[in-house]
Amino acid sequence: MKTNMIVSRQVSVIWTNTPDTSLSGVIKQMTARLIYAISLLLVISLTSPITLDAQCSVAAASNSPICVQDVLMLTATGSGSSWMWSGPNGFMSSDQNPIVDPAVFANNGTYNLTATDMSGCTATSSVDVIINRNPQVTNGPYMPVCENNPPINLIGTPLGGIWTGSGSGIVGNTFDPSISGPGIHNVTYSFTDGNNCTSAVQEQIVVN
Repeated sequence: MKTNMIVSRQVSVIWTNTPDTSLSGVIKQMTARLIYAISLLLVISLTSPITLDAQCSVAAASNSPICVQDVLMLTATGSGSSWMWSGPNGFMSSDQNPIVDPAVFANNGTYNLTATDMSGCTATSSVDVIINRNPQVTNGPYMPVCENNPPINLIGTPLGGIWTGSGSGIVGNTFDPSISGPGIHNVTYSFTDGNNCTSAVQEQIVVN
């Protein structure tokens, strides 16, 4: 942003009414006229607009850390009127607040932002983005069972996940075919790791 500042100064010059034709008097008059001319130039100079550039600033941020397949949101705040982002995996954007949907692991890294305001002032900022991989989850496999078979243990890794199904029959970490009845039953195992990233795998159990 530019600010115009007007500075003025009043200059007084005293003239004598009685002419002095002596050499010293002539020198004094010439000196006085010279001072007056310099004073006029000084007043003109000081009353001209002075342009001051105010410092511009910008800050880059994101919703990191996130997980693979989440939406990465980049945000810019500051005095910019135009924006230019660059980052990993060939990322480029002129949006103020761009997104990457879905995010992949290759989007990890530093994102650089350049902002320019209406007066041409340029500022830069950067933000480090962390995108965590989703956990590797396994489920099953399971052999077909009969309705009168005893409950079978559900097999999922890593340990500590949650079992859900398309119908009844899941009791804790077991599947009871006598409860589910005949048919094809979907069994899903989901696990959330320490980065709050979740993966899920679905398998089928056939009950005859």
